[in-house]
Amino acid sequence: MNITNKAVLITGANRGIGWALVEEALRRGAKKVYAGARSAFQHPDKRVMPLALDVTNASQIQRAAEGVDTLDVLINNAGIAIYDDLSNPEVIEKPHGRQCLRNAQSDERFPAASETLQRGHHRDQHR
Repeated sequence: MNITNKAVLITGANRGIGWALVEEALRRGAKKVYAGARSAFQHPDKRVMPLALDVTNASQIQRAAEGVDTLDVLINNAGIAIYDDLSNPEVIEKPHGRQCLRNAQSDERFPAASETLQRGHHRDQHR
């Protein structure tokens, strides 16, 4: 995917895969990278715009959507950490279900990115 001069929002951007996605977006020439994490953090590249964004918090999703002026690509990378008895299905299903719901809702709040992703998916299916 060509993201040169595109605006990208990456959730879970403060470490691990999310941090690597931010770095890769910059390397590929993104004009702006919104870096969402539960706590905003600093990045040395001026193209990175930190966002306080907990994807399980509806008001933070709404605030982030209002703070993003333009968006071409949305990467929902945020994950969940379960520190409990993983042999109990109720422990796993409850947070996971809530996370999936929030991811779906954040796609609705960022319609430009959702439409861009759908066009790309449609184009890729017909190659």
